[in-house]
Amino acid sequence: MQSSRTSTTQAQAALDQNDRVMIPKFAQKPANAAWIFVVAVSIIIFILGIRPRYLELFAPPPRTVIALKQAGLSSIVWTWSQIIPDVILAVSFTIIGISIYSQKKNDFAIYVVSLMLISSGTTILNVADAFSGAFPDFGILVQFIRAVSWTTMLLTLYIFPNGKFSPKWVWMLFIGWFIFTWSWFFFPSLPHNPTQHGAFTTNNNYIWYLHWFGSGIAVQIYRWFNFSNAEEKQQSKWVVFGLFTAVVITFWEELPSFMYPFLVQHSTPQSVWYAMISTIVFAIGMLALPISIIFSIQEQRLWQIDYVINRSIVYGLLLVFTIGILMGMVFIFQDVFTQFIPGNAIALAIPIAIAILLIITMPLRKLLQTLVDKNLFGIHIDYEEKKFAHPAFILERQSIGSKVGEYIIEQQIWESLSASTYRARRETTGKTVALKMLHKQLAEKAHFRKEFRQEAHILAQLDHPNIVQLLDYGDHNDCPFIVMEYVSDLSLKELIQEQAPFSLSFTINLLEQLAKGLEHAHQRGIYHLDLKPSNILLRVNLNQKIEVEPVLIDFGIATNTNYREDLSWVGIRGSFEYISPEQIRSSDYISNRADIYALGVISYEMLTGRLPYQAVNPGQLVFAHLLQPAPNPLKLVPHLPDRTALSIMRAIEKNAENRFESVSLFVKSLIP
Repeated sequence: MQSSRTSTTQAQAALDQNDRVMIPKFAQKPANAAWIFVVAVSIIIFILGIRPRYLELFAPPPRTVIALKQAGLSSIVWTWSQIIPDVILAVSFTIIGISIYSQKKNDFAIYVVSLMLISSGTTILNVADAFSGAFPDFGILVQFIRAVSWTTMLLTLYIFPNGKFSPKWVWMLFIGWFIFTWSWFFFPSLPHNPTQHGAFTTNNNYIWYLHWFGSGIAVQIYRWFNFSNAEEKQQSKWVVFGLFTAVVITFWEELPSFMYPFLVQHSTPQSVWYAMISTIVFAIGMLALPISIIFSIQEQRLWQIDYVINRSIVYGLLLVFTIGILMGMVFIFQDVFTQFIPGNAIALAIPIAIAILLIITMPLRKLLQTLVDKNLFGIHIDYEEKKFAHPAFILERQSIGSKVGEYIIEQQIWESLSASTYRARRETTGKTVALKMLHKQLAEKAHFRKEFRQEAHILAQLDHPNIVQLLDYGDHNDCPFIVMEYVSDLSLKELIQEQAPFSLSFTINLLEQLAKGLEHAHQRGIYHLDLKPSNILLRVNLNQKIEVEPVLIDFGIATNTNYREDLSWVGIRGSFEYISPEQIRSSDYISNRADIYALGVISYEMLTGRLPYQAVNPGQLVFAHLLQPAPNPLKLVPHLPDRTALSIMRAIEKNAENRFESVSLFVKSLIP
């Protein structure tokens, strides 16, 4: 009972409008224009700063050259050890920032965080300084973007995750820090300017900015105990932990230079080693922030972001990191080529780099995608387009009038990837039946025959008016077939396409009958696992009162907990529009709640006329079922009773334990 109350509360919370700060309508266009300006300037600064940064590193001052020689380092190693972390941070932060902003442009918190990520990632290291040196007239743009970066970083701590200042007086604290931060934009020579080279070697700066960061952490702790709900606490926990980790590591990375100021001069072997190591440590520390945001999006539904985007971010970033490392190795080879081909090393290294990237990019992307899907998201399913293609072999269909055993084929009524179903007539009695026959090419393989035989075995255990009845089982020319009662040519899928959305009374009437059939199967340890409208035929009885009776068919991938042959070869199957998250994850524990999930999706479709999750490709559907928050049917059908909408949303909860305990309880709860 407690579980039921908890789930209802969660669903009710989902129905309510999110208590978030949105950018007012009158300010949306100016805000979006400002965002585009900041992002464009940030990216341009970084792109134009790469070349001058490379040149100044590749041809350093004489003191640095001597220090590198004493340290046993080449200019190539020195150059790429400084540039690669810059590129990784800029690309990572920019990809994530643009991705989350593109999902919800007018959400204030997302607006601030996306600006923070992009402005920080592109200017936090030294490429931006190189841009200022190469284009001194535009140096003020670098100062501007860095001021935006520091401001939005603090603002993120003050308003995360819902965009509100909590408590309200925190906005006054932010105004104070805002003035403190932007003062060095207008007066760059001020001693508290953190962007100056070696800024944190001074005692006051180090302490000031520790207080700056500490105030944000204090606000987060305060709102945790006094204002945040359970969901916001989980979201804040990970992102604040990531930001805390990033700042702590980067401040600790600056600590040696605070204690020994000569380390920032790059004039001794110790200082160049420190520069290389500290840059790498700094980059690793900063990556804690985007990683924590990704984790919070994935695990805690942060901002209800599209999780397909999140997945693309994850393996996209892995690809960037891997290619960055490989590129670094290629440029190190350039240093080796120089020893043998003076003057032509670059001309040789560039085509080799391009060739290597062309060769590895596609297989590497596929490998990383597979690793991420299986190990991070727990997806053990093939959702490639080829999954939906017809078999490579030519289907041998039974011709009209041909005989299969004692049955005469009259018409083909259905065809799947594994079998064809025909309307047939029993020769001895004239009774019309449905005859399902395994494709001949598949019948030659033992595992397909086992699956087909299992469907017959399952149907033999079921005897209910809302489940298709098994009549016969046999072989025809070494090809197995199942004979079932003939229900009709009309499926629920066709009715939905023609007439949905349905009335609540009609929907509940159909679902009540389906629930009886499913309960009959569930009580015998049988789970359908492929519930969908096309697997529900409609028998229409023309009595004084027209009655429509749904009948479940196609138990081809059903699970029988009491009996199941070794079908481990089958893998995870089901229709992606209706499949439960635990089927996608190939869970060892599949229960009746997988069918409840599918029935919840069907009820949503019957009452709204559309599926809860719609996508252009199978991969998007998989991620929607796994991670996208359940949509509210009230948004499509406002007159739907709240109780009905809550019940549907509970039925399609991601966590099976939060769903109803039985299909009958679910259908009863739909009644207002």
